[in-house]
Formats: sequence, structure tokens, C-alpha cells
Amino acid sequence: NFIGIPYEFGGSFKESEGIDNSHLFYLIYNKAARHTGLRWKGYMQMKELLEHSIEIPRRNARNGDLVFLNNGHAAMIYKYIDPDHFNLNYASLKRKQVISFHCQNIGFKVYWEKNLKGYYRPTDVFLKQGNG
Repeated sequence: NFIGIPYEFGGSFKESEGIDNSHLFYLIYNKAARHTGLRWKGYMQMKELLEHSIEIPRRNARNGDLVFLNNGHAAMIYKYIDPDHFNLNYASLKRKQVISFHCQNIGFKVYWEKNLKGYYRPTDVFLKQGNG
């Protein structure tokens, strides 16, 4: 649903026509939470989202997990098949839009793996609907 939305640093998509990764991930997590009867805690900047996540081995990754780089940027995993076959969503400044790419993509191999901080899963970010 978000592929092709223009990139805008600090963009929230409600207030502008663009979006950045923090807002992209918020929209995806919030939509997923609503489908499962939960409520997303709220918007978090990337640093805060990382603080609410635990590092996991690549082999244990699943849809919704994040791939963080050492510079604080991240992509979200979707269509996870196995550690060597999964797609990611990312609001790309370079491409000026939200993109999707495969972990076998040369950009992932050359740039993402070289600058990889790790694979992370959000932890206590969901609250039961109606609480807090």
C-alpha cells in the first residue's frame, strides 16, 4: 500500500504528501495492530523504535522485523521466506520514494550488509485496545 509514496524527511503523510521511515513503520505497525485487535503505542522516531526492540538472529526474522544500519536507518522485512529470501520496505532518500527490495539485491549485499547493525524485533510496543 505504501510503495511509491514520495520520501519526505519528517513527513507524516497526513500533513504532507511525503513520508519517512519512522512514519512509514508507524503506519504499517498501526494498521497491523488494528487487524489483530491491538493498538500500536504510537509514533516513535527510529532511535526510540530501536530502544523498544530486541536483536534477533537473521535466521529467526519474520514479517515486521527491522533491519537496522549503524547510521540509524532501517528497513522493514516483509514476505520473509528464509534467511536468504525476504523482501524489505524502505523510504529511500536516494530514490525519493518508498521502495521494496529483495535481500539478494546488489544494493542490499553491497551497502546494507556492509553497514548492518543487526536484525531487530519490536517488543513492548503493543497495548491491548482500550488500555492507556
